[in-house]
Amino acid sequence: MKKLITLVLSLVCIVSFSACNSQEVPATSDEHAISPSLLTCFTAEQSSWAKPDLEISKEQAEFIIGIWNDSEWENDITKTAYDYVFRGDNIEVRYCYDEGIFNDVINNKHVILSDDIREQVNKTVDKFVVLPIID
Repeated sequence: MKKLITLVLSLVCIVSFSACNSQEVPATSDEHAISPSLLTCFTAEQSSWAKPDLEISKEQAEFIIGIWNDSEWENDITKTAYDYVFRGDNIEVRYCYDEGIFNDVINNKHVILSDDIREQVNKTVDKFVVLPIID
């Protein structure tokens, strides 16, 4: 009987330790796994995308990336005019301010935001700092 109890307790300990060491896989895809510090933003009318014309804080970038990761993306990009372009390492997402649509041009996907989320995103975008153009 002692051997059976010892065996059961050993198995419980092994399962507990392995569960503690396993890493949870996020529910969202890694499509937008980007460091917030690498995310830049441009206005659509920017003639050259060599340098961003908007400054986005780390917190603002985290918010935008969080929206991307929490959204359910659909295949194909929409034929929507865009106002902003978010760029990072291997990512380009265009945003239509009035419609609340993100188009991921690299992964050929889009998401249409709810009115509440669109308002939150637009309030964040409105707080981006416009950088001076220096030639």
